[in-house]
Amino acid sequence: TYVLSDFNLSDTYFKNGFLHSFYDSTTLFFSNNKNLDYDIDKILKIKNMLSENDYNFENPDVNIILIQLESIFDPLKLKDVKFSNDPLKNLRNLSKINESGEIIVPVLGGGTIQSEFEILTGINIKNLYTKMPYLNLLNNTQVESIPYILKNYGYATTAIHNYFSTFYNRTKAYENIGFETFIPIEAMTSREISQNFWYKDNILINEIITKIKNTPEKDFIFGVTVESHGPYNTLINGDIVVESNSLSEKDLIELQNYTNIIKHVDDFILNLINELNNTNEEYILILYGDHLPSLGENQSTFSSLTKEDLFKTPYLIIESNNKKMISIDKNTEIHAYEFLYEIFSDL
Repeated sequence: TYVLSDFNLSDTYFKNGFLHSFYDSTTLFFSNNKNLDYDIDKILKIKNMLSENDYNFENPDVNIILIQLESIFDPLKLKDVKFSNDPLKNLRNLSKINESGEIIVPVLGGGTIQSEFEILTGINIKNLYTKMPYLNLLNNTQVESIPYILKNYGYATTAIHNYFSTFYNRTKAYENIGFETFIPIEAMTSREISQNFWYKDNILINEIITKIKNTPEKDFIFGVTVESHGPYNTLINGDIVVESNSLSEKDLIELQNYTNIIKHVDDFILNLINELNNTNEEYILILYGDHLPSLGENQSTFSSLTKEDLFKTPYLIIESNNKKMISIDKNTEIHAYEFLYEIFSDL
């Protein structure tokens, strides 16, 4: 049985061997786009269709804050597992009274930039020659994106990430995807470390609020969290106890560590909302998960889930003053590359 881990080449080479891994990691470069039926008339037709459904952001009067939550998953979906407390209590309560649901992401256990790229560009990663667009495509090529569109409508576009700018080549990639400003951890004064040795997500809040207060125009801010990043084998001191007769001891320990970590992320969500409410500026806050965490050998912790559920992550949309302009059809499956279109088509 081959273990696919496209986001971690050293891992997949170690587990699958050289021949399979070399073929799997290079085949896209030689086979993709071979049979696509490109036609100038089709392209013009698509262009006209997009023009008819253009976004309407003339004189923007609302800040848009998009937050990508690292490895967020609702562990209460697992069968035969008991939790002493709900690690996502805030997210769950907010989801009951705001627009919420699940999106379909292209990766499992890692590969953050694939989900991120789909969200920001509306492009299905499967149609690209690369699964790492930040490392090659966006290294020297501009790509049409939501940040570019919003910048053209007068928004200040900013990306904020509580990790290093060199990771995933984000400095160059964000420039070519339409962000005027990028604030990585190197530019932040607060650098609190979590128990699992990643930077805490709460440090993003001050950066977001400061940016909103200091820009005369309205803001589009993309925040990328990192606190709940794996691995989850570091003992986390927390008040949530996890019990299960179906998981191995190793898997159970990792799950309990993960559960106590995402409780901090859940607190971050509520803290961010409270601070946004204190700015006295109109906002739309959009939160979504990039992928499920990597838990267990070959994701064994998720054995009770369906294959489809392995690629679904939660989203939450909060509008200031409870405006309720945005409504997403719960009967329609939404992929990551469709997500922002579904939101902005209501604005």
